[in-house]
Amino acid sequence: IETKWDFYWGKFVSPLDKTSVPDLQVTVPGEWNKYNLPADAKAVAKKGDGSGTYRLTITNLKPDTEYAFPVFEVFYTAGKIFADDKLIYQCGQPAENWEETKSEQYCDKAVFKTDTNGNVTLTIYISNNFYRKGGFRGEFKISENEYYTKSLNRTLVAYSIFTGLLLLMILLPYPIFDF
Repeated sequence: IETKWDFYWGKFVSPLDKTSVPDLQVTVPGEWNKYNLPADAKAVAKKGDGSGTYRLTITNLKPDTEYAFPVFEVFYTAGKIFADDKLIYQCGQPAENWEETKSEQYCDKAVFKTDTNGNVTLTIYISNNFYRKGGFRGEFKISENEYYTKSLNRTLVAYSIFTGLLLLMILLPYPIFDF
């Protein structure tokens, strides 16, 4: 999804809070190291440290449908993801005070369900206390959960076959040649 996200620097804005004005409108992927932040925030963000909230409302999806996206492409160290007001994924312990962040990283997916109109508001808390980049890590791609699962399984099978062929090519010369 290529669009502008609302970004709130140094704070976690509640998914229920619809009145807060964002500090910036940012394009993802993008590191907050490069955002046009105030001087005091820029000194912290320059090294990748910090915390913030990203928010995006997505419309025109299929109503009452489950969608998924890979979370390892969202944040570098720790984060929480909300769909509307429901927590759908947490990795590590993100903290507004970025120095208290507890990092974890998994190759997992976040799943959410759209409302009866096909809309959802995603609110993502991200904090970073050690990696050289901070912010939204990769492109944001969503797909229907069923399609995502089938696609992931096909990819894993293809990689497994490829790995097996490489292993076979490595081991095949041993019985032929006496080393």
